[in-house]
Amino acid sequence: MSTEFRQNALDYLRENQVCHMATIAGDRPVNRVMHGGRIDDDFTVWFATGLSSNKVGQLAKNPYTCLSFFNGKADVYIHGKGEVLSDQATRDEHWHDELSRYFPGGKTDPEYAIIKITPDSVMYRDFDTTGFASQEVLK
Repeated sequence: MSTEFRQNALDYLRENQVCHMATIAGDRPVNRVMHGGRIDDDFTVWFATGLSSNKVGQLAKNPYTCLSFFNGKADVYIHGKGEVLSDQATRDEHWHDELSRYFPGGKTDPEYAIIKITPDSVMYRDFDTTGFASQEVLK
């Protein structure tokens, strides 16, 4: 895998932050649409969430998750573990004014938390350059 291909995957993620996030509820997968906040150079993804959301409870029971990003020209799959963080320093770091729509109490809203997805594998496919073959950009 080339450094350029890895950087292309990061650029893609930062430009296409709407994704599907799968968690496990009992013995069934559950999928929902999410909008990413920050995507770090190591492919760690950060989301704002409500502490009472189903995904928070699901991650507490089984932290494994899969994120899938797709825009018709490329896709990325991130497999990893989700962790819910509610300490004020993390909430402050990830707060932006658009979140006040969901958390009217601002960065101290008791419902406001952050999900951190730490990846253990990332697959990227750019249909124009690799066709249907995915490339591993993080092992």
